[in-house]
Amino acid sequence: MFIGVISNDPGIVTNVEYGQEWKIKKEDISDWMYTRGDKIYGGYTIDPLLVTYPKEEADEPRAKLVR
Repeated sequence: MFIGVISNDPGIVTNVEYGQEWKIKKEDISDWMYTRGDKIYGGYTIDPLLVTYPKEEADEPRAKLVR
């Protein structure tokens, strides 16, 4: 079992909210993300989202991604 905190405003799902603690079984994880300092590890579903942003807006979060 993994435990995390919802750290954004969900745009599609309605059963969670920002700041809520969430527990999930390993087999139910399709993507994952954690931060250490100012670096972002995982979060691969961010990549297709960033290409829809203007370059100036995407540069900052893209620089924090560890791939």
